[in-house]
Amino acid sequence: MSFPGKNALFMLLMFSMMVPTLTNLISQFLLIKGLRLMDTYTGLILTYIGTGVAANTFFLRSCFLSLPHSLEESVVIDGGGHWTIWLHIALPLSAPAIGTFTIMAFSNVWDEFLYALTLIKSPEKRTLPIALKMFQGQNLNNWSLIFAASLIALAPILLVYIIMQKQLIRGGISDGMLKE
Repeated sequence: MSFPGKNALFMLLMFSMMVPTLTNLISQFLLIKGLRLMDTYTGLILTYIGTGVAANTFFLRSCFLSLPHSLEESVVIDGGGHWTIWLHIALPLSAPAIGTFTIMAFSNVWDEFLYALTLIKSPEKRTLPIALKMFQGQNLNNWSLIFAASLIALAPILLVYIIMQKQLIRGGISDGMLKE
């Protein structure tokens, strides 16, 4: 969809991707502290959403721009509106990109260490990467325990990948090739 300022907004998002994460850490810390969301999952989730918006928008925008414009025109000729185009054309055709996006977003949040270490202080609210690092510090020489804990931490990412792998495969292969 076209709207005034579309390209300027996209360039602003692109610029925000160029700023290193460590540069944003202090300002995000102060914002979360000012909102009284320190040591809460809500503050951590809001931070994850805010840091992922630019990259995810860039990824999904490129997918939506690659969709044929003639499909949208045919829906409009048939009397459909923006929601019809979205639900019946754009969303089904972008399923491979959404599957890839889901895997990337989940693995980025699942493995995130820096924001969780900064924003969560209570031991009972620690995220898995922090707990894994603490576990590693307690078992310095016991590599079998460290590797076992790492494999357990890896299991949800593998599960999401297995669930979404069909969408990934369809993203690289046309439907006609899958049927043969």
